[in-house]
Amino acid sequence: MQIMKQQTTEKKRARSLLLTLTLFTLMAGNLAYGETVEQRLSRLERMQDSKMMIELLDRVDTLQREVRELRGTIEEGDHALNGIKKRQRELYLDIDQRLSRLERERSSTTTSETSTVTDAEPAAVTEGEQQAYQLAFGLLRKLRYEQAITAFEQLIKDYPDGSYAPNARYWIAEANYARREYKRAISDYQELISRYPNYSKVAEAMLKAGYCHYELKERASARAQLEVLKLKYPGTNEAAEAIELLKKIDGGG
Repeated sequence: MQIMKQQTTEKKRARSLLLTLTLFTLMAGNLAYGETVEQRLSRLERMQDSKMMIELLDRVDTLQREVRELRGTIEEGDHALNGIKKRQRELYLDIDQRLSRLERERSSTTTSETSTVTDAEPAAVTEGEQQAYQLAFGLLRKLRYEQAITAFEQLIKDYPDGSYAPNARYWIAEANYARREYKRAISDYQELISRYPNYSKVAEAMLKAGYCHYELKERASARAQLEVLKLKYPGTNEAAEAIELLKKIDGGG
């Protein structure tokens, strides 16, 4: 047993001596080639620095790629935002032109316009109805759509058979159209058309209902509405616009 322990100890000593000789040989070889310990350490440090530089460049390249992708996303968002702004400006100009035209016609509203609403005699305009209409119209003029809609609805509730009721219904529809509440606007335009078939803005209401269907991608409904308008009011500006919109629908626009 003692002999086996001695043999094991001798083997360990031999391996230790062999390892020491190997390390000495390697160091001697390096020194033989003229490389000092300091030089070897410096070379290893340069190698480590090069590795870190490669990793850093790889990270920079990744960041640059992410920045390019982010810039592309931002540009797409800017394009969409510009489109929305352009559409809002168009809606604003459209509403403003209609409001301006109505203001010019306001003096004759209670006579010539109201006489075309129904076959019955036009209702007399009371001071309260006129004030309520001017209040609602003023809110609409300031583009305060929700408040204007509420004011017009209250006017209709208070004066359901009043001279301003048709105009109030029309502007409710227009305000919802301007707010892109197309489904509500369609309902408002259709109610106006059914209640006041002889109203002076029926053709315009039909055209705008067609536009609402078009915006909602309801091509068949838009076409049906526009075809009726074209047949019922030939030669009008509204019919001409309907024809142009039908061409756009046929072209897949």
